[in-house]
This record gives sequence, structure tokens and C-alpha cells, in this order.
Amino acid sequence: MQTNRTQQWLDLIRRQPGSGLNIQDFCQQNNLATSTFYKYRKQLTAQSRAC
Repeated sequence: MQTNRTQQWLDLIRRQPGSGLNIQDFCQQNNLATSTFYKYRKQLTAQSRAC
């Protein structure tokens, strides 16, 4: 079962490519730390590959 926070990060990570922005600009626009974006992307990508 996914937590609300996990679902929010999944949504953000999925929205980034379609935004037309690079990761740095996307994070700035959404008030996110780039390091946190990369951390969650790596974590969630690893989880989805394990399933």
C-alpha cells in the first residue's frame, strides 16, 4: 500500500517530463529541492523494478 507522500512524489516524478522543464527548473517551480527529487526518483524507480 502506498502512502499519501509516496503517491504525491510519484505524481510529481511522472509530471516532470511532460512539463517541458528540466529537473532543476521543474523543482524550482514546485518549490522542491533537486536533491530530494532525485532521491525519491531513485527510490521509487528501484521499488517499481522490484515488483
